[in-house]
Amino acid sequence: MMSSGYQHPSPSHSSLSNASVTCLGCNGVCMMSNSWRDEQHPSFLNFVSSFLHENSFRLNFVPITPDIIINCGGLSIAFIFLTNWDSMKTESFFCRVKKLKEQFANFYVVVTLPTKEQNDCFNCSYFKYNMELGKPTFIPVRDLEMGWEKIVKIAHARGVCKKQHAVEMMKAEKEKSVQSMDAYLRVVTSIPGIDKHDANAVKQKQKQTFLSIGYPSPVFPEIMRSKHTLQALAWLKQAIGSIEAIAKASKECILENTDLSVDKAERISLFFRDPKYFLRPKIG
Repeated sequence: MMSSGYQHPSPSHSSLSNASVTCLGCNGVCMMSNSWRDEQHPSFLNFVSSFLHENSFRLNFVPITPDIIINCGGLSIAFIFLTNWDSMKTESFFCRVKKLKEQFANFYVVVTLPTKEQNDCFNCSYFKYNMELGKPTFIPVRDLEMGWEKIVKIAHARGVCKKQHAVEMMKAEKEKSVQSMDAYLRVVTSIPGIDKHDANAVKQKQKQTFLSIGYPSPVFPEIMRSKHTLQALAWLKQAIGSIEAIAKASKECILENTDLSVDKAERISLFFRDPKYFLRPKIG
């Protein structure tokens, strides 16, 4: 079966046999599904072989359920690489994604979408089949070469992170950030008349993530993380700054930088300036 998205001349298929493709150095091992290999255009397979060789990855062909598994730095990452989007086969595709998601902790899906129409179809199908944001991460690309490069770069970056314990450091930073935000929320919501539901009073800035191919998309995990009821305080923190900065901000400054009402802005400003106000018990 030939991928319709690849139109280069057809060299011999013998360059990618069932034997391993080896190289002198080795950054990792790429295991490719036999069935996936057989569905690809020989020219693209030659590109894959050359790319792996140049980047010191060993290539093996094995009967695996994902299309690709790359082991780098002691970490194995599974990939589905859909090289030809077919709007008539979306159900089977997303069923396969859901099944493999349960089997592999580190799992990505790369989808080749050369046209805006295909991208729009993909986005509609994503929500139609109730995919969970970021689980797994989908990576739409314009062409096959870009998709393969992203696969190798992701595997290499994840392997390097594991070697350098970068993931643990990021988790620690995230936990610290969450604790900081929790403390911030406790302080601000202790102000009489100010609560988490003030999110409705603050400008809701639309947050869109754009695909690397240039189209708006809802499929990346970076979006929609915050609970709606906490967004107001998050935006207030972003607009005004830390608790110390908010304490120094005047009512006019708060009004200028947020969409809080005059009454809310006055309450916040008064809370940090009037002992009689901030020492009294909170009502409501």
